[in-house]
Amino acid sequence: MRCDELRQQMLDGAPADAAAHEHIASCPECRDEFGFVTTMRQAHPEPSAALRERVLGRPRRRFRWSVAAVAASIALALGAGFVGGRAFPQPPRVEIRSVVVQRPMDDREVFCTALALLSVYKSQIDCEFSGMTCTRIKADRDVMKMLPYCPVIQNMDRVMHERPELVVFR
Repeated sequence: MRCDELRQQMLDGAPADAAAHEHIASCPECRDEFGFVTTMRQAHPEPSAALRERVLGRPRRRFRWSVAAVAASIALALGAGFVGGRAFPQPPRVEIRSVVVQRPMDDREVFCTALALLSVYKSQIDCEFSGMTCTRIKADRDVMKMLPYCPVIQNMDRVMHERPELVVFR
């Protein structure tokens, strides 16, 4: 007999047969485990059939009442919500639209956009300056792939639309 077979036999509550006693005598782990299980069963005997029938055989009335109480509470809450919605109607919804008006970019904003482009996209952007004025932005076409994600490229796109003479693609 193997250890797992002995454990299953003990879990099933079957009495130990000759093969089980032989295995217990030869296996120290199973001997300790069998001794522990035997001690526990002796310390906590099985309840009598009458007690088991009295506890497990009786229907639970409290459970039925609690289910009924929960169902009644849900029905009451739904009814109150429906009646409350009818008694106090919601005001009509008003749609509000907003319009954003941007002023044209001045030289200072173009200059700041060019500096930001240089700091973020060093290898893909070249800018020419005359003092504090940006005179040319030379960019690789690949940077436009970042348009939906990068606010600096979004500003460059705005410069491209408002002052097309400044932006050149390589």
